[in-house]
Amino acid sequence: MRVTAVTDPLDSPTDPGWEAVPREAVPLAPVPLDAQPNAYIRAAWEDRPYGLVSGADVAVARNNGRLFVRIEWSGSTGPATNGSLPEFTDSAGVFFPAPGGSGGNAGPPATIGTRESPVTLWLWRDLLPVQRSLPAARALLGCGPGVFRPLSETDGAKSPSDNSSISATSQREGLRWAVVISGDAPPADAPRMGLAVWDGANDERAGIAAVTHQWIELEAGA
Repeated sequence: MRVTAVTDPLDSPTDPGWEAVPREAVPLAPVPLDAQPNAYIRAAWEDRPYGLVSGADVAVARNNGRLFVRIEWSGSTGPATNGSLPEFTDSAGVFFPAPGGSGGNAGPPATIGTRESPVTLWLWRDLLPVQRSLPAARALLGCGPGVFRPLSETDGAKSPSDNSSISATSQREGLRWAVVISGDAPPADAPRMGLAVWDGANDERAGIAAVTHQWIELEAGA
């Protein structure tokens, strides 16, 4: 996927500058059931479909060392109409081989990292009204399905580990989400990216998600 150099930041999914950035259709598939971290989760979801989002349109831009990733997809249902709040909300994330892992030789992204080959995950989530004071996006270390924790200096990650540099904005129209997640560009020795989407209406969270099963190779463009 080409990373388009832009002259202005593209923080919003509705920014007109995105019209000049090529979009790619990225297929998604469920995180493998046998990779889930415990027997309870495997049994609970054995006969229940998950990873319902089968694909997303993705565009990537870069401005002064900052990476902007625009993700657009359709959810399974709209917001609750009975006045109740959902237990789990829609979320999306992009992830990169983490410093200290296997770098360019990182394994398949379908598990969102492993203990031997962790990933740096930029995670956005649709916040509930009571959560609106919290940041919409944060950086985590992914070591397997649902095995996420905040990054720290001991992870040997300088960029993109700083949560203060991670931001996200979103727009929803009906069932369609458009989200821009941005942060300090990953190291040049890790020019690849994975994608994950959680359908909150289907109770998806942690390792129950739709992900890329192949790395998206990032190529510098004009």
